[in-house]
Amino acid sequence: MKKVLKYKQVKEKFREMIERNISIEDIEDELKSMITLNPSDTLKYKKAFFSLIKDIDLELAVKYGEEVIKIEDDPKFMKVLAVRYKRLGQHAKYNAFVFKKIPMTIFKQELDEFIMKKASFTQIKEHIEYFVDSYQELELLANKVAFSKLKDTYTSEAVKYGEEVIKQEQDPKFIKVLASRYRKIGDLKRYESLNSLE
Repeated sequence: MKKVLKYKQVKEKFREMIERNISIEDIEDELKSMITLNPSDTLKYKKAFFSLIKDIDLELAVKYGEEVIKIEDDPKFMKVLAVRYKRLGQHAKYNAFVFKKIPMTIFKQELDEFIMKKASFTQIKEHIEYFVDSYQELELLANKVAFSKLKDTYTSEAVKYGEEVIKQEQDPKFIKVLASRYRKIGDLKRYESLNSLE
């Protein structure tokens, strides 16, 4: 098995390949083989590749940048990715990233209003789906907020959003809270399986 490289080592390896005039396509092939060998380091490898090509191949950089933010909510990384959208003329996506706090703040307030009014879950679900359709790059954050806001009042429905979150990131604290909600609704099998992940 190949040695697992640290983030800076991966960047340096890719940079050396560029200096040797190896094509971006061949470097991307090397990236894919590294991911196959060490899938747990996928995020690290994709971030390093993005960093290398962000000013060389904007479209390919954006493709990998979007894959990274599906897994990790890194404000600095998102800012760099936002600039790439701007350079490609994708101003709607650029604005969504730069001003993401504004839509998320409004989204939280609107969920609070639905809960206060004791709205049906169908209404709430439609609202969440509309938000995610409008701001696809904020889907992970939207699922986190939806779970957090609904976990005590719409518990059976909230766990679905929690499940979407843990598909993308394994935060022990979050998993513990999600597990407790499964216990609350009587799904002890899922409660125990989540506890075994901690």
